[in-house]
Amino acid sequence: MAGPSATTPRLALPYPIPDDTVDVPRDLQALATKLDGITGISPPVVTALPASPTIGQEVIYQGPPPASLQWRCRWTGSTWLVFGGPPIWIGGSNSGVTGGAGVNVALPGMTITIPAAGRYTIRAQGNRQLTSATATVAWTNFSGGPNPDADATRGFFHVQNATLPFVVETALALAASAVIGLVHSALVGGTFNYYQSVLSAMPSEFTG
Repeated sequence: MAGPSATTPRLALPYPIPDDTVDVPRDLQALATKLDGITGISPPVVTALPASPTIGQEVIYQGPPPASLQWRCRWTGSTWLVFGGPPIWIGGSNSGVTGGAGVNVALPGMTITIPAAGRYTIRAQGNRQLTSATATVAWTNFSGGPNPDADATRGFFHVQNATLPFVVETALALAASAVIGLVHSALVGGTFNYYQSVLSAMPSEFTG
């Protein structure tokens, strides 16, 4: 009989059985064709996640330019699990930032656009210096997420010319093209300089 007519239990790789006709080139081609279709060996690079994936399917998702970052993903049946790739990030400094009670002031240039819907760990860190004379409590938050003020209680007391580090981090489910940024607030106003600020977003899964 023709063959190969048997397959391995996990990867369904074809192999001949004694009843198969002897045809080595045919059997090798069948095995090579099957291996060539296993995405985990060499996942294809895609710029859009497949609409109808199969469980275990792997791709390398390439985000939009200019960064065009790549993440290796595996379909679990409900989400694309991300298990390889870098964070999206931006860095910069801002001078002369002012803000009062209940007023969030955006830090210019400190924004990230989310490439695909999913769950991300958002993190910001840097140094914040009060340059005005009146001491105050200040904090740095995220903007653009479902709960941008989640870290508003993590304020630090500043006196004039004091430079203090800040670190804030949260996990958010975000839509494609959502824009996450940094905002500044202070209890009684004041003028601040931000140095060596870094905002990053690391995907843990894509949902579409």
